[in-house]
Amino acid sequence: MALDFEPGMSLFAVFDGHGGAEVARFCERHFINELRQDKEFKNINFEQALINVFLKIDKMLMTVDGKAELRKLVNGPKQSVVGVN
Repeated sequence: MALDFEPGMSLFAVFDGHGGAEVARFCERHFINELRQDKEFKNINFEQALINVFLKIDKMLMTVDGKAELRKLVNGPKQSVVGVN
């Protein structure tokens, strides 16, 4: 969790693990950094930034590195909740 996400900004996300608990954990690990790096987020276009990051995470999951990380996460926690403030 990153409670101090941005000044005056809160974001709460629940990754329910439709793709498995390891996918929820992957999202927990990467979502915040990807959102902060997104150019639309920096331009205060939050709706498009969220869309961009969801699509980017999907692509990341399909890479060789993403698949390797998922294999490592299979034995991890079975539920994940991320709160960002």
